[in-house]
Amino acid sequence: MLKLKDNVDLKKLEKLGYTRHEYDTELSFENKKSKFIAYTRGDTVIILNDDRYVEENCEESTWNYSDDIYDLVKADLVEKAEY
Repeated sequence: MLKLKDNVDLKKLEKLGYTRHEYDTELSFENKKSKFIAYTRGDTVIILNDDRYVEENCEESTWNYSDDIYDLVKADLVEKAEY
């Protein structure tokens, strides 16, 4: 599991070619509203929740991440994290 580092300015993702999207959701089982931010680049979607965990739309059976995740690692924007 990867986490966006706490000191990372989200504008750095935009400089890497990601587009920012904000969504408001209501979690029916918790009866509360939540906001999350997604960054997209090509077919890759990176979702940042309140804990700044990074999730990518990938094949779970192989866990093959695209070059987008490697770009984040190479730019030193993410770190390993545990749930």
